[in-house]
Amino acid sequence: MVVDRAGPSASRSRLAAARAASRATIALPASWPVALAGFLARGGIVLFALPVLVLPTPTGLATLFGPTVVSVALNGPDPALVGLAAAGLALATLAVILGTAVGAMSDAAVIAAVAGTLDPTATRSSDDAGTIARIAAVRLVALVPVVLAIAWAGPRLVTATYDELVLPSDVAIPLVLRVAGTAAGTLAVAGLTWLVCEAIAGVAARAVVLRGDGVGRALAGGLAFLIRHPADSLGALLGGLAVLLVVLVPSLALVTLTWSAARDALAPGGEPLLAIILGMALATIWLTALALTAIGATWRSAIWTAVVLRGDRHPVGDMAWPAADRSATDAASSTLAG
Repeated sequence: MVVDRAGPSASRSRLAAARAASRATIALPASWPVALAGFLARGGIVLFALPVLVLPTPTGLATLFGPTVVSVALNGPDPALVGLAAAGLALATLAVILGTAVGAMSDAAVIAAVAGTLDPTATRSSDDAGTIARIAAVRLVALVPVVLAIAWAGPRLVTATYDELVLPSDVAIPLVLRVAGTAAGTLAVAGLTWLVCEAIAGVAARAVVLRGDGVGRALAGGLAFLIRHPADSLGALLGGLAVLLVVLVPSLALVTLTWSAARDALAPGGEPLLAIILGMALATIWLTALALTAIGATWRSAIWTAVVLRGDRHPVGDMAWPAADRSATDAASSTLAG
Protein backbone atom coordinates (compact mmCIF):
# COMPACT_ATOMS: atom_id res chain seq x y z
CA MET A 1 0.00 0.00 0.00
CA VAL A 2 1.30 3.43 -0.93
CA VAL A 3 1.24 5.93 1.91
CA ASP A 4 2.52 9.44 2.45
CA ARG A 5 5.88 10.22 0.98
CA ALA A 6 8.69 10.68 3.46
CA GLY A 7 11.82 12.71 3.36
CA PRO A 8 12.84 16.31 2.77
CA SER A 9 10.83 16.68 -0.46
CA ALA A 10 7.59 15.73 1.29
CA SER A 11 8.33 18.15 4.12
CA ARG A 12 9.04 20.96 1.67
CA SER A 13 5.81 20.20 -0.17
CA ARG A 14 3.81 20.38 3.07
CA LEU A 15 5.44 23.68 3.93
CA ALA A 16 4.55 24.89 0.45
CA ALA A 17 0.94 23.94 1.11
CA ALA A 18 1.03 25.92 4.36
CA ARG A 19 2.48 28.93 2.56
CA ALA A 20 -0.16 28.65 -0.15
CA ALA A 21 -2.87 28.53 2.52
CA SER A 22 -1.40 31.66 4.11
CA ARG A 23 -1.34 33.50 0.79
CA ALA A 24 -4.91 32.46 0.05
CA THR A 25 -6.03 33.64 3.49
CA ILE A 26 -4.43 37.05 3.01
CA ALA A 27 -5.89 37.33 -0.49
CA LEU A 28 -9.44 36.57 0.67
CA PRO A 29 -10.44 39.05 3.41
CA ALA A 30 -14.07 38.73 2.30
CA SER A 31 -13.94 35.08 3.44
CA TRP A 32 -12.88 35.97 6.98
CA PRO A 33 -16.36 36.83 8.35
CA VAL A 34 -17.81 33.83 6.50
CA ALA A 35 -15.30 31.48 8.12
CA LEU A 36 -15.94 33.14 11.49
CA ALA A 37 -19.68 32.56 11.12
CA GLY A 38 -19.05 28.87 10.52
CA PHE A 39 -16.72 28.62 13.51
CA LEU A 40 -19.18 30.35 15.82
CA ALA A 41 -22.13 28.32 14.53
CA ARG A 42 -20.37 25.04 15.26
CA GLY A 43 -19.87 25.91 18.91
CA GLY A 44 -17.24 28.62 18.88
CA ILE A 45 -19.78 31.08 20.24
CA VAL A 46 -19.68 29.17 23.53
CA LEU A 47 -15.97 29.90 23.86
CA PHE A 48 -16.57 33.63 23.42
CA ALA A 49 -19.44 33.59 25.93
CA LEU A 50 -17.54 31.72 28.65
CA PRO A 51 -15.35 34.67 29.77
CA VAL A 52 -18.39 36.77 30.74
CA LEU A 53 -20.42 33.96 32.29
CA VAL A 54 -20.33 33.46 36.03
CA LEU A 55 -19.45 29.80 36.25
CA PRO A 56 -20.18 27.81 39.40
CA THR A 57 -17.25 26.79 41.54
CA PRO A 58 -16.37 23.11 41.97
CA THR A 59 -18.01 23.29 45.40
CA GLY A 60 -21.13 24.77 43.83
CA LEU A 61 -21.16 22.06 41.18
CA ALA A 62 -20.82 19.40 43.84
CA THR A 63 -23.69 20.93 45.81
CA LEU A 64 -25.89 21.31 42.73
CA PHE A 65 -25.29 17.99 41.01
CA GLY A 66 -23.95 15.86 43.83
CA PRO A 67 -27.32 14.56 45.09
CA THR A 68 -28.47 13.88 41.52
CA VAL A 69 -25.30 12.00 40.62
CA VAL A 70 -25.53 9.94 43.81
CA SER A 71 -29.21 9.20 43.19
CA VAL A 72 -28.60 8.11 39.60
CA ALA A 73 -25.65 5.95 40.62
CA LEU A 74 -27.61 4.21 43.39
CA ASN A 75 -31.24 4.13 42.21
CA GLY A 76 -31.17 4.79 38.48
CA PRO A 77 -32.57 7.85 36.69
CA ASP A 78 -35.70 9.57 38.00
CA PRO A 79 -38.59 10.01 35.46
CA ALA A 80 -38.60 13.78 35.95
CA LEU A 81 -34.86 13.84 35.36
CA VAL A 82 -35.30 11.75 32.22
CA GLY A 83 -37.92 14.20 30.91
CA LEU A 84 -35.66 17.16 31.61
CA ALA A 85 -32.77 15.41 29.92
CA ALA A 86 -34.96 14.62 26.89
CA ALA A 87 -36.01 18.27 26.56
CA GLY A 88 -32.40 19.37 26.84
CA LEU A 89 -31.38 16.80 24.25
CA ALA A 90 -34.06 18.04 21.84
CA LEU A 91 -32.87 21.64 22.19
CA ALA A 92 -29.26 20.57 21.78
CA THR A 93 -30.15 18.57 18.66
CA LEU A 94 -31.93 21.57 17.15
CA ALA A 95 -28.94 23.78 17.92
CA VAL A 96 -26.59 21.24 16.30
CA ILE A 97 -28.73 21.05 13.15
CA LEU A 98 -28.97 24.83 12.80
CA GLY A 99 -25.27 25.26 13.55
CA THR A 100 -24.41 22.55 11.03
CA ALA A 101 -26.51 24.26 8.35
CA VAL A 102 -24.78 27.60 8.90
CA GLY A 103 -21.42 25.85 9.04
CA ALA A 104 -22.15 24.06 5.76
CA MET A 105 -22.87 27.36 4.01
CA SER A 106 -19.62 28.74 5.41
CA ASP A 107 -17.69 25.63 4.33
CA ALA A 108 -19.02 25.77 0.78
CA ALA A 109 -18.19 29.45 0.33
CA VAL A 110 -14.71 29.41 1.88
CA ILE A 111 -13.61 26.14 0.24
CA ALA A 112 -14.67 27.38 -3.19
CA ALA A 113 -12.97 30.75 -2.67
CA VAL A 114 -9.70 29.19 -1.51
CA ALA A 115 -9.71 26.59 -4.29
CA GLY A 116 -10.34 29.35 -6.81
CA THR A 117 -7.33 31.23 -5.48
CA LEU A 118 -5.04 28.20 -5.51
CA ASP A 119 -6.34 26.95 -8.86
CA PRO A 120 -8.61 29.27 -10.89
CA THR A 121 -9.45 26.41 -13.28
CA ALA A 122 -10.64 23.99 -10.58
CA THR A 123 -14.23 22.77 -10.78
CA ARG A 124 -16.15 23.88 -7.71
CA SER A 125 -19.70 24.49 -6.55
CA SER A 126 -20.74 26.52 -3.52
CA ASP A 127 -23.92 28.44 -4.18
CA ASP A 128 -26.49 25.71 -4.79
CA ALA A 129 -28.70 24.16 -2.12
CA GLY A 130 -27.66 20.63 -3.05
CA THR A 131 -24.00 21.26 -2.28
CA ILE A 132 -24.82 22.88 1.05
CA ALA A 133 -27.22 20.07 1.98
CA ARG A 134 -24.60 17.41 1.17
CA ILE A 135 -21.96 19.18 3.25
CA ALA A 136 -24.43 19.43 6.15
CA ALA A 137 -25.23 15.73 5.77
CA VAL A 138 -21.51 14.89 5.74
CA ARG A 139 -20.97 16.84 8.93
CA LEU A 140 -23.98 15.28 10.67
CA VAL A 141 -23.02 11.73 9.68
CA ALA A 142 -19.49 12.39 10.92
CA LEU A 143 -20.97 13.44 14.27
CA VAL A 144 -22.56 10.01 14.82
CA PRO A 145 -19.35 8.34 16.08
CA VAL A 146 -18.73 11.40 18.26
CA VAL A 147 -22.21 11.09 19.80
CA LEU A 148 -21.64 7.38 20.37
CA ALA A 149 -18.28 8.12 22.00
CA ILE A 150 -19.93 10.69 24.28
CA ALA A 151 -22.69 8.20 25.13
CA TRP A 152 -20.01 5.64 25.97
CA ALA A 153 -18.02 8.14 28.02
CA GLY A 154 -21.03 9.59 29.89
CA PRO A 155 -21.65 6.76 32.36
CA ARG A 156 -17.93 6.47 33.07
CA LEU A 157 -17.73 10.18 33.83
CA VAL A 158 -20.78 9.88 36.12
CA THR A 159 -19.11 7.02 37.95
CA ALA A 160 -15.85 8.93 38.25
CA THR A 161 -17.72 11.98 39.56
CA TYR A 162 -19.64 9.86 42.07
CA ASP A 163 -16.43 8.25 43.32
CA GLU A 164 -14.77 11.64 43.79
CA LEU A 165 -17.80 13.02 45.63
CA VAL A 166 -18.08 10.05 47.97
CA LEU A 167 -14.36 9.45 48.50
CA PRO A 168 -12.27 12.38 47.22
CA SER A 169 -8.77 11.45 46.16
CA ASP A 170 -7.41 14.90 47.09
CA VAL A 171 -9.71 17.67 48.37
CA ALA A 172 -7.05 20.26 47.58
CA ILE A 173 -7.58 19.61 43.86
CA PRO A 174 -10.78 20.97 42.23
CA LEU A 175 -13.45 18.36 41.49
CA VAL A 176 -13.32 18.93 37.73
CA LEU A 177 -9.57 18.26 37.62
CA ARG A 178 -9.90 15.18 39.83
CA VAL A 179 -12.58 13.71 37.58
CA ALA A 180 -10.54 14.56 34.48
CA GLY A 181 -7.52 12.80 35.94
CA THR A 182 -9.51 9.73 36.92
CA ALA A 183 -11.23 9.51 33.54
CA ALA A 184 -8.29 10.65 31.42
CA GLY A 185 -8.48 7.59 29.17
CA THR A 186 -12.20 8.05 28.63
CA LEU A 187 -11.77 11.70 27.73
CA ALA A 188 -8.87 10.82 25.42
CA VAL A 189 -10.99 8.30 23.50
CA ALA A 190 -13.84 10.80 23.09
CA GLY A 191 -11.42 13.56 22.02
CA LEU A 192 -9.59 11.34 19.54
CA THR A 193 -12.90 10.23 18.05
CA TRP A 194 -13.89 13.86 17.55
CA LEU A 195 -10.57 14.75 15.91
CA VAL A 196 -10.67 11.83 13.47
CA CYS A 197 -14.30 12.50 12.52
CA GLU A 198 -13.56 16.20 12.10
CA ALA A 199 -10.70 15.37 9.74
CA ILE A 200 -12.78 12.93 7.69
CA ALA A 201 -15.63 15.43 7.42
CA GLY A 202 -13.23 18.20 6.41
CA VAL A 203 -11.83 16.19 3.50
CA ALA A 204 -15.31 14.97 2.55
CA ALA A 205 -16.66 18.53 2.44
CA ARG A 206 -13.96 19.41 -0.09
CA ALA A 207 -14.89 16.39 -2.20
CA VAL A 208 -18.47 17.68 -2.25
CA VAL A 209 -17.51 21.23 -3.23
CA LEU A 210 -14.66 20.46 -5.63
CA ARG A 211 -16.08 17.35 -7.29
CA GLY A 212 -19.76 17.31 -6.50
CA ASP A 213 -19.51 13.95 -4.71
CA GLY A 214 -22.45 12.45 -2.87
CA VAL A 215 -22.42 12.00 0.89
CA GLY A 216 -21.35 8.35 0.94
CA ARG A 217 -18.61 8.70 -1.67
CA ALA A 218 -17.30 11.87 -0.04
CA LEU A 219 -17.05 10.24 3.39
CA ALA A 220 -15.41 7.12 1.94
CA GLY A 221 -12.92 9.32 0.12
CA GLY A 222 -12.28 11.28 3.30
CA LEU A 223 -11.45 8.12 5.23
CA ALA A 224 -9.25 6.86 2.37
CA PHE A 225 -7.40 10.17 2.27
CA LEU A 226 -6.59 9.97 5.99
CA ILE A 227 -5.35 6.39 5.65
CA ARG A 228 -3.20 7.04 2.60
CA HIS A 229 -1.99 10.52 3.62
CA PRO A 230 -1.62 10.33 7.42
CA ALA A 231 1.19 12.87 7.67
CA ASP A 232 -0.59 15.46 5.53
CA SER A 233 -3.85 14.92 7.41
CA LEU A 234 -2.22 15.10 10.83
CA GLY A 235 -0.31 18.23 9.83
CA ALA A 236 -3.45 19.98 8.61
CA LEU A 237 -5.45 18.90 11.66
CA LEU A 238 -2.87 19.91 14.24
CA GLY A 239 -1.82 23.02 12.32
CA GLY A 240 -5.39 24.28 12.08
CA LEU A 241 -6.04 23.62 15.76
CA ALA A 242 -2.74 25.22 16.77
CA VAL A 243 -3.51 28.42 14.87
CA LEU A 244 -6.90 28.73 16.55
CA LEU A 245 -5.46 27.95 19.98
CA VAL A 246 -2.69 30.53 19.57
CA VAL A 247 -5.39 33.10 18.81
CA LEU A 248 -8.09 32.01 21.23
CA VAL A 249 -6.20 31.18 24.43
CA PRO A 250 -4.46 34.54 25.03
CA SER A 251 -7.38 36.55 23.61
CA LEU A 252 -10.03 34.92 25.77
CA ALA A 253 -7.74 34.98 28.80
CA LEU A 254 -7.37 38.74 28.32
CA VAL A 255 -11.14 39.09 27.91
CA THR A 256 -11.65 37.19 31.16
CA LEU A 257 -9.20 39.36 33.09
CA THR A 258 -10.64 42.59 31.68
CA TRP A 259 -14.22 41.52 32.40
CA SER A 260 -13.28 40.58 35.97
CA ALA A 261 -11.66 43.98 36.51
CA ALA A 262 -14.68 45.75 34.99
CA ARG A 263 -17.06 43.90 37.33
CA ASP A 264 -14.95 44.90 40.32
CA ALA A 265 -15.04 48.52 39.16
CA LEU A 266 -18.83 48.34 38.82
CA ALA A 267 -19.28 46.91 42.32
CA PRO A 268 -20.38 49.20 45.17
CA GLY A 269 -17.48 51.41 46.10
CA GLY A 270 -15.88 50.95 42.69
CA GLU A 271 -14.74 53.61 40.24
CA PRO A 272 -17.30 54.38 37.48
CA LEU A 273 -14.75 56.07 35.22
CA LEU A 274 -12.46 53.06 35.44
CA ALA A 275 -15.45 50.81 34.68
CA ILE A 276 -16.16 52.79 31.50
CA ILE A 277 -12.54 52.60 30.39
CA LEU A 278 -12.42 48.87 31.09
CA GLY A 279 -15.72 48.38 29.26
CA MET A 280 -14.31 50.07 26.17
CA ALA A 281 -11.14 48.00 26.47
CA LEU A 282 -13.24 44.84 26.80
CA ALA A 283 -15.18 45.63 23.62
CA THR A 284 -11.94 46.34 21.76
CA ILE A 285 -10.29 43.13 22.93
CA TRP A 286 -13.38 41.09 22.13
CA LEU A 287 -13.68 42.49 18.61
CA THR A 288 -9.97 41.98 18.05
CA ALA A 289 -10.27 38.38 19.22
CA LEU A 290 -13.16 37.83 16.81
CA ALA A 291 -11.16 39.34 13.94
CA LEU A 292 -8.11 37.18 14.68
CA THR A 293 -10.31 34.11 15.02
CA ALA A 294 -11.85 34.89 11.63
CA ILE A 295 -8.38 34.90 10.06
CA GLY A 296 -7.43 31.72 11.92
CA ALA A 297 -10.62 29.93 10.85
CA THR A 298 -9.99 30.94 7.24
CA TRP A 299 -6.43 29.63 7.38
CA ARG A 300 -7.65 26.40 8.95
CA SER A 301 -10.03 25.88 6.04
CA ALA A 302 -7.38 26.92 3.52
CA ILE A 303 -4.75 24.48 4.79
CA TRP A 304 -7.17 21.58 4.44
CA THR A 305 -8.05 22.66 0.90
CA ALA A 306 -4.38 23.04 -0.01
CA VAL A 307 -3.53 19.63 1.47
CA VAL A 308 -6.38 17.94 -0.39
CA LEU A 309 -5.30 19.54 -3.66
CA ARG A 310 -1.72 18.45 -2.98
CA GLY A 311 -2.75 14.90 -2.12
CA ASP A 312 -4.87 14.75 -5.26
CA ARG A 313 -1.68 14.76 -7.32
CA HIS A 314 -1.39 11.09 -6.26
CA PRO A 315 -4.67 9.18 -6.90
CA VAL A 316 -6.17 7.94 -3.63
CA GLY A 317 -9.34 5.87 -3.81
CA ASP A 318 -12.39 7.96 -4.50
CA MET A 319 -10.40 11.16 -3.97
CA ALA A 320 -8.69 10.71 -7.35
CA TRP A 321 -9.90 13.30 -9.84
CA PRO A 322 -11.29 12.35 -13.25
CA ALA A 323 -8.76 12.35 -16.06
CA ALA A 324 -10.48 15.37 -17.57
CA ASP A 325 -9.47 17.43 -14.54
CA ARG A 326 -5.75 16.63 -14.61
CA SER A 327 -4.91 20.03 -16.06
CA ALA A 328 -6.59 21.63 -13.06
CA THR A 329 -4.58 19.41 -10.75
CA ASP A 330 -1.34 20.35 -12.51
CA ALA A 331 -2.20 24.03 -12.11
CA ALA A 332 -2.85 23.52 -8.39
CA SER A 333 0.46 21.68 -8.04
CA SER A 334 2.30 24.59 -9.65
CA THR A 335 0.57 27.04 -7.32
CA LEU A 336 1.46 25.01 -4.22
CA ALA A 337 5.07 24.65 -5.31
CA GLY A 338 5.42 28.38 -5.88
